[in-house]
Amino acid sequence: VKKSQEKANFYRQQRFNIYKAKADLGNKEAQVWVGNCFEDGLGVKTSLEHAFRYYKLSADQNCLRGIYHVARCFEEGIGVPKSVENAIHYYQLAADRGYIFAMYGLAKYLLKQKYNEELAVHYLKLIIQQRAEG
Repeated sequence: VKKSQEKANFYRQQRFNIYKAKADLGNKEAQVWVGNCFEDGLGVKTSLEHAFRYYKLSADQNCLRGIYHVARCFEEGIGVPKSVENAIHYYQLAADRGYIFAMYGLAKYLLKQKYNEELAVHYLKLIIQQRAEG
């Protein structure tokens, strides 16, 4: 079992190194993947600050997944101080471009913060409409 775990860790580290090289060359999808690795400690030591940095690099290239993760970071304080305004801003950026996870994240966050129930319902309706269409 120990040898299997060592082998799995070796392959995780190898995969991380490949994706990090792509991320450092500006690949926005690889940047999200590397952010996930840093957040969850997959193939690399956990670093929430590095996770946020890679998510933000991706978001700065208009990657919807990256924008969504930046919003999550501001919501949960992952690598940055919590910020209601920034969380809503980034969730809305991705949600308004049709990213369903951001729509849900925004609606949930707006309701949790008791910030704007009408807007939350609007995004929940958009989710239902998007799912019905396809």
